[in-house]
Amino acid sequence: MSVRSQVSDALRALLPANMRVIDVPRSLDGMEANRPVVLLYRDRLEKAPNAQGAYLSTISLWIITPKIDTIKGEDELDAALDIVVAALDTILWANWRTAERSIFGDAQAPAYRIDLQVATTKE
Repeated sequence: MSVRSQVSDALRALLPANMRVIDVPRSLDGMEANRPVVLLYRDRLEKAPNAQGAYLSTISLWIITPKIDTIKGEDELDAALDIVVAALDTILWANWRTAERSIFGDAQAPAYRIDLQVATTKE
């Protein structure tokens, strides 16, 4: 099982049913945009600086809300961020530092991007 799959499985178990987890990089269609989406993919793999045979995977995690309306979109995005951060804080093997406000896709949907780091070892 890949690191990306492990993170997505952990989040699916922790997030409420009204949030969709997608674990491949792609655009979102209108049907998916009816509820908050957590989209994630492995963005980078590097050798860990302090251990032989250890790697650091960087997982890009996007929290995206379908509401383009400024006030409703920001309120929903803030609530989704709080839920995702609480879930991430229970995954002890994934480390994150900041959530950065952004926009996602051609529709410019309100979003946050979080870079997770996960340490793994060569099997």
